Amino acid sequence: MFWDYRSVRQQAQRQRVALGLPAETPTGEREPPQVELLWEGAHTRGAARMLAAINDLQGFWVKVGQYLSSRPDIMPQAYLTELGRLQDSAPPQPWSDVEATLDKELGPSWRNQFEWVDQAPMGTASIGQVHEGRLATGQRVAIKVQHKNVAERMVQDLENLRVLTELLHRFESDADYRTVVGEWATEVIRELDFRTEAANLAEVKANLAATSVTAIVPTAFPEMVTRRVLVMEFCEGVSVRDSARLDAMGVDRRVLMDRICEAFADQIHRHGFFNGDPHPGNLHVSTDPAQNCGDPSVPVLLDFGLTKRFEPDMKVAFARMVYSSSVADVDGLITGFREMGLKFKEDPFEDLRNTQSLFRAVPKSKMREERARASRIRAAKESRREEPRRPVEAWPSELVFFFRVTALLKGLVSEFDLEYPYLHVMAAAAKDTLLASPPPGPALPDHGSATPRREANSGEVSTEVGSPRLHQRLTEVVGHVIAAEEAIGMQ
Repeated sequence: MFWDYRSVRQQAQRQRVALGLPAETPTGEREPPQVELLWEGAHTRGAARMLAAINDLQGFWVKVGQYLSSRPDIMPQAYLTELGRLQDSAPPQPWSDVEATLDKELGPSWRNQFEWVDQAPMGTASIGQVHEGRLATGQRVAIKVQHKNVAERMVQDLENLRVLTELLHRFESDADYRTVVGEWATEVIRELDFRTEAANLAEVKANLAATSVTAIVPTAFPEMVTRRVLVMEFCEGVSVRDSARLDAMGVDRRVLMDRICEAFADQIHRHGFFNGDPHPGNLHVSTDPAQNCGDPSVPVLLDFGLTKRFEPDMKVAFARMVYSSSVADVDGLITGFREMGLKFKEDPFEDLRNTQSLFRAVPKSKMREERARASRIRAAKESRREEPRRPVEAWPSELVFFFRVTALLKGLVSEFDLEYPYLHVMAAAAKDTLLASPPPGPALPDHGSATPRREANSGEVSTEVGSPRLHQRLTEVVGHVIAAEEAIGMQ
């Protein structure tokens, strides 16, 4: 792949010169059609090679591919298309291996508890595969069975990744992903025990029900849960990425996005317990009237093998970070960073802008324009940088999983081609957490209401913000931007 891209870069430079253009493309400028075709070919070949390599390696690398396929804001379309196949399928294990696992985990008499089990898996993931079945009682179930020897392979994959990140850090000190890998190693090992996932399903289902969030989480059958087998109720649905089916079902994408965002906001901010491995393959839209009560826009949340639990203080810190970002409160943002153990070497105003950009979701139709804008800003900042880029001084491990959630939400907003302020939905749940903190409780900035509300007959989410203090703070921010010459344009 490296040599292919290097060759294409040289071809692109020659093509640009032949067209009377500079050999190097100016930052943010769109390539001529002839050059775009060269890059599209390279992306197509590179994506196919990456998919083949991941399918060959399996294990942890499938999860890496799933993450990349959920990021249309940073990955070329060819990679999204190819790696998107990892969401719903991977090479299945033969039925003989599955049957042997069921015999060992549930006992030889397990067949007496089922009317039938489909020997062809309905879905395969990096750790296991799922078969449809029907209990002797007549209830449809999904049977999740762990792949043979997957635990040993996963441990080796994690060690290989740890070595790679260590070498990368030695050659590029700013690229320090060792904390990220360490956090993943701890949590992925826990994911190999399906009894943990069954307990997670029950807890998340109860939490969402307690706060009346409209979402479906399957129920596990405790008597048929072991370390390598998980039997749960069958939740019929279609992938959130199946646009044609969603249209045919009459799904309201904005309502669906509301519910998905509210479900994650509730998990993170109100309960401090959330899915740490979210990707589109774990999100369906219910097609069962008995479960969705005839509502076509109800999400189904699947796969809670990898979860993250915040300690009470950390839950408050993350809530403060999100809420402060939504109301442009620099003081609150710095406090939140300090509470979670995150320390930047850059100035606090840039921290605020960086944090807000984390929640900026861009519709697919405007992705090219947004990438060009971001590229111009990065180039302008780098041209003024007098010192090497300075990394974060301290990086709390909880951020690894929080960023995966924000990456999923940003990717879905782009996929649905929506203008959707999901930061405000997250901030509403964050505000509830801050207000419910033990006395005396953290003081919230007097920036007006940050609770999102629906505009009449529009379905749009808005946030009322308009106090003198906010005006003063924004004036300070604008003044800082102007003084630093960081404004590309201002209105």
